[in-house]
Amino acid sequence: KKDKAKIKELYENKKWYTIRSILGNTWASWFFLIGARQRGKTFSVQDYVLNKFFNPKSKLYHVPFYWMRLTDIAVKTMLMNNGAKMFEPLLVKKYHLENIKVRGDTVYIGKLKLCYVWGLSTAYNTKGAAIFDCDTFKGANIIVDEIAWEKSQKKTMDPAYNLSLNIEAICRNEY
Repeated sequence: KKDKAKIKELYENKKWYTIRSILGNTWASWFFLIGARQRGKTFSVQDYVLNKFFNPKSKLYHVPFYWMRLTDIAVKTMLMNNGAKMFEPLLVKKYHLENIKVRGDTVYIGKLKLCYVWGLSTAYNTKGAAIFDCDTFKGANIIVDEIAWEKSQKKTMDPAYNLSLNIEAICRNEY
């Protein structure tokens, strides 16, 4: 059995990000993870939303999550080959995601809708769309990943404004 000092040392020297501590905050509706590349932010969040989707005890059991990227090109790249590179290999094995299928902007596992993948660049497409249903709304997990403009990219829209349009379409006044 490891002593507390050894456990604390391992925790403080970890190389990968974990979202466990942030999820202990019940007063916050939104969590933002900002940090260096290759630290496990996306992996941790993917693991979290997949756990909620597959866990029968979760209020978001079998509720599709939303995944947003900056542009439609980023979305198309992510969804290529039926989303073969969408999830980290360890999560593909853990949640048996080998046979996901993509139809339009929706990813399926079997007949279940797993998630929707949207580009922030086309958020105006969801503005005013009848997506929200107050009778069936249980909450939403929304991943917003890789939305910073690269230095060489032409800035064609405001990601923060377009994110707010998408969130309003998904959650309406529930957030």
